Amino acid sequence: MLSTWDNRLITSRWDKNEYGRRNRAKRGAGIACYVWMPIATGHFADTRIILPFAGSFGFGGNADPALLTEADAPSDARGYLRYYWSASVPETLTVAPDGWVEIPLQLVENADGAPLAHATRLKLEVLSGYVPQSRVLTDAQGRAVIRACALGLRSGETLSLKINTDHYTAVGRVDVAVV
Repeated sequence: MLSTWDNRLITSRWDKNEYGRRNRAKRGAGIACYVWMPIATGHFADTRIILPFAGSFGFGGNADPALLTEADAPSDARGYLRYYWSASVPETLTVAPDGWVEIPLQLVENADGAPLAHATRLKLEVLSGYVPQSRVLTDAQGRAVIRACALGLRSGETLSLKINTDHYTAVGRVDVAVV
């Protein structure tokens, strides 16, 4: 069954009702092709083309398009995260109660952990503690520094931040022990 081009991500109530996964399953429709563009400001040459059912039709066999097994094909975005990137931060950082810490951040490829050299804007969501800026820009090498404060936190608690982008949530998380 062919239908119109649509964004796989739910962005509005209309999308949720009309194009959601449950709705597609009810209609007996599947997504035949994904164009996975992990950085909105990137180039089309950096995208991955994923054909979930290509193996069923007898073509493929190289890295692009990426082929998925029958079990992976109907799943949600979790199976495609290996073609995405995440924000990596050191796990050994500590901060004093009400103290400041500078947290180095590096964008890395999910597939192999290699550094991702790309400038992009990240959104910080504070779970506990304080950050003076809710947006951080990475440099051309995919690096940034987050300044955070353990404001109001006691020894034994954790300063926690969630790292998002404009289009994807949870590309990274920061947990700094308060000592």
